[in-house]
Amino acid sequence: MSNEEKLNNRIDQLEIKCKQLEKIIEENNKNLLDLTEKLSNSHICLVQGLKNTIPLNSKSVIQVSQNNEQRLNLILIENLYQLENLVLIGIIDQYIFPLIRNKTLQTLKIANGGLKFTIIDKGNRIFPNYLPGNLPNLSNLEFENCSELYDIIDILKSHEKINSVKIKNCTNYNLFDLHNYCLINNIDLKIS
Repeated sequence: MSNEEKLNNRIDQLEIKCKQLEKIIEENNKNLLDLTEKLSNSHICLVQGLKNTIPLNSKSVIQVSQNNEQRLNLILIENLYQLENLVLIGIIDQYIFPLIRNKTLQTLKIANGGLKFTIIDKGNRIFPNYLPGNLPNLSNLEFENCSELYDIIDILKSHEKINSVKIKNCTNYNLFDLHNYCLINNIDLKIS
């Protein structure tokens, strides 16, 4: 077999492999489109005891927990793959930041946190399994009618992208330290 014949044979083999790869790519694209369609029609329930569900492709979610029987399952927030804005209302005795994970979340508002509401654990220690990478795109943080915000500076320190903090009618935080921290780190702080 001459060199030219060997070369032509190799070219033929490569063409066959390329056609096989094209078929594999087409099949994978079809499977991916099918999966995307299924995901866009999928829902989850964030509150135990309720039957209302939220589409997995939601960009904005307002979730209300009305009593201790209706606990938010914050771990499921990670599944909302396009989530940009999250409002949590009526959180009672739950640690928020160690549980929430979402790569797309930009704005988090927590309102009407109960008397036992805290961001971190009661010993003022960040949970060992909590990583700032849980919310890598969080840039806006809002609190309204919440108590026990004593650890807000720790949260800001662990989220370098936060550039805006709003606090309305909240208690138990050091205003002087918070103001100084925000001033030094170019964080827009609004308190009312």
